[in-house]
Amino acid sequence: MTRVTARSDEFPLDVDLMSVGQLERRGRLTTAVVEMLAEMPSDRIQMKDVSERSGVALGTLYRYFPTKQQLLAAAMTAWSGLESVRRPEKLRADGGENNAYERVLALHRREMKAFERRPYFARLEIELHSSSDQFVIESLDLRAAARRRRHRTGNSLTGCNLEFSSCFCCHERELSLWLCENEDAGRDLT
Repeated sequence: MTRVTARSDEFPLDVDLMSVGQLERRGRLTTAVVEMLAEMPSDRIQMKDVSERSGVALGTLYRYFPTKQQLLAAAMTAWSGLESVRRPEKLRADGGENNAYERVLALHRREMKAFERRPYFARLEIELHSSSDQFVIESLDLRAAARRRRHRTGNSLTGCNLEFSSCFCCHERELSLWLCENEDAGRDLT
């Protein structure tokens, strides 16, 4: 049996160049990881198990995602997208969340609640932020840019970016502190 290995400088297949069938298989892979992260920490997830759960051949999985970190980053992006679809932005009638600061703060609160409900995702978020894999770094940057786009208003892009950056730094710190205070959060106790 030949073992498939990947160099850390390899990138996953580009979604812009994928056929409909390839996008469907990629979606099954990331969905399988999201489901598995609801049950176990990322360090217990094996590529072979993802392959079996998704119904995608192991060799194909490695063509789509040469490293496990890249697969986890793509799954985290998929989960973030699902979370934002489940909880769409609602502008308050009194204008309370119409300014950038209030919207960014509301986003922070929603993300913290989502991470509290799914502590394995919280641990993975911290792990991904310490990655040196270029694809992982780019996926984190793309997620941050998408958040900024959702929260900017009119001509206040500079103010929104500053507020968002400040809140994001606090968010990362609060997430790390929450994980430390809740030592059992995100830890497999079985």
